[in-house]
Amino acid sequence: MRKIVMLLVISALVWSFAIPALAAESITFWQFGSQTPKTTNFAKQMTADFKAQTGIDVNWEIVSWGDSWNRLTLAVTSGNAPDVSMVGATWVGYFMATGAVLNLSPYLDQIGGSKKFLLGAWESAGMKGNIIAPPWDADTRGMLYRKDIFEKLGLKPPRTWADLVKVAKEIQKKTGMQYPVAITGKDWEVVHNFVTFAYAGGGRLVSEDGKRALLDSPEVLESVGFWVDLITKEKVMSPSVMTLKGDDIAQRFINGDTAIIFSPVQGVEGQAKDGKFAYKDKWDMAPFPTKSAKIPQFSVVLPDNVMIFANTKHKEAALKFVKFLFSRDQETLFATTYAIPPTTFEAFETPAFQTTYWQDVKKLMEIGRFVPIMPAWGDAETIIQQAMTNVFSNVADNKYDAQVLKRTMQSANKQFQEAIDRAVK
Repeated sequence: MRKIVMLLVISALVWSFAIPALAAESITFWQFGSQTPKTTNFAKQMTADFKAQTGIDVNWEIVSWGDSWNRLTLAVTSGNAPDVSMVGATWVGYFMATGAVLNLSPYLDQIGGSKKFLLGAWESAGMKGNIIAPPWDADTRGMLYRKDIFEKLGLKPPRTWADLVKVAKEIQKKTGMQYPVAITGKDWEVVHNFVTFAYAGGGRLVSEDGKRALLDSPEVLESVGFWVDLITKEKVMSPSVMTLKGDDIAQRFINGDTAIIFSPVQGVEGQAKDGKFAYKDKWDMAPFPTKSAKIPQFSVVLPDNVMIFANTKHKEAALKFVKFLFSRDQETLFATTYAIPPTTFEAFETPAFQTTYWQDVKKLMEIGRFVPIMPAWGDAETIIQQAMTNVFSNVADNKYDAQVLKRTMQSANKQFQEAIDRAVK
């Protein structure tokens, strides 16, 4: 009997030590994108690497971008949120205002600090000293031009708007290319191009304190007017661009049907590789031209970011996971898997990013600018897209003039101001 009791005691002791080993801590992470073999294999590798380093399991769920906004906003209102989630950078202001996301400012040292990131990407991480969402990748936008055509004609990348028109007309004259410039005015791309022209003209989209909409300011009206003038007045850009998506324009660029585009550089690089169209032989990138040389040139960087929900029951594990995502090896793996620009200096120092192409992307990112970080920016994107659709429709119907633009942007600004006021309340 005594032997049986002793065996039971020993067995209980064994199980008491074994149970914690079996019950590993687990967190949930949402990555946005398409469910493909590439994304699935990437998630498996990352979760295995993290488990090997920390002993922590990750329930890594891939959510489509089409469902991402609804999933995230429902997570906020229901309280049933993942521990960590990807988030579109232009949504950061909204989720910061909800209070549902952990302020990472006290924990920045744990993930490497702000100096770990290139400035163009880091601008999207938060505002007013509150950091909620470090940037994980960096959609980088610049002016792309056909290097082969420019070199043949002895042209330089345009520095100002006047240079842009002059160069385009020189290409028209000497090559017979009807429309050397192509800048899309369709879908979500129109918003990013609107932002680009506004900044290039020295304008702001909202006041510095974030309380006053400025979509109809003189600087913005002049900037958007110049964009339209490329079609109506200068005739260096086709009216058809208002019906074309960014990928369509990138393909025209690769085909040699146009010589200058405003575009995400990685999108063109991907299409160029598919067509065996060499980057350094036939095309190159530069900052956007501005109204005058007094206005600094820039790129626009639109990252995807990572945030921790404030109600997580696994804060330390979530912080370890975010640190893991931004470690040199894991950030490099992420960026190379998806052929997207990384956000950290460490990743750009690895062999994978030492090519001329990637180092040129890095230079653009170092002068990158971002959209205003504010709760109402999501509304602004919809408002701007609709306003520019109306503007380009008037262009197509030969009904466009400066007053049409002014009335359209005044209406858009009123809607944006109302959104700002609702967010403040």
